[in-house]
Amino acid sequence: MGRVAFSGGWAWCRGETDARLPLQKQASVVTEHSVICSYMHYMEKGAKAWHRGWCVIPQNEPLVLYIYGAPQDVKAQRSVPLIGFKVGALEGADRLERHHTLQISQSHLTLYFSTESEELLSRWVEVLARAARGSVQAPEDKLSWCPGPGGEGHSPAD
Repeated sequence: MGRVAFSGGWAWCRGETDARLPLQKQASVVTEHSVICSYMHYMEKGAKAWHRGWCVIPQNEPLVLYIYGAPQDVKAQRSVPLIGFKVGALEGADRLERHHTLQISQSHLTLYFSTESEELLSRWVEVLARAARGSVQAPEDKLSWCPGPGGEGHSPAD
C-alpha cells in the first residue's frame, strides 16, 4: 500500500506481524507494526500534570499499550496490559480541562488520555475497548491507524 493522505495529517497504514518485539525495540519499529499509534497526552488519576507520549498498541501484542516519550525512543516509559480495563470517552466537565479525552480504569489504576481530534479519540476508544475485552483482531481484517513521518501516511513496505 502506498502513501495515503488523510484529514488532520493521519493515515491508514497496513502493518505486518512478526516475532514478539522486546520492550527495548525502537518505538519506530513497533509503530510500523501497530494496530494504532499516535501522540496523546496522558495523566494518572491524582496527578496534577499531563505528559505527552507516543502511544502504541503493537500488532504482535494487541492487548498491551506502550507509552514512549517519542517515536524514536528505544525503550517504552510504561506498558499497560489492557485486559479487564474499563474504557470510555469523557464528556463535558469530566474532560479534565482537555478536549477529546478518554479514561481507562481497573482496580486502583485510572489513566486519562487526550487525543488531537474527535476522530482519533473514537479510534482509540474502539481499539482500547476491544483489547480490554481480550479480543484480538487479525491484522488483515482491518487497517491500522498511525501517522507517518511529518504526519503523512505510510506503509511498512515503503
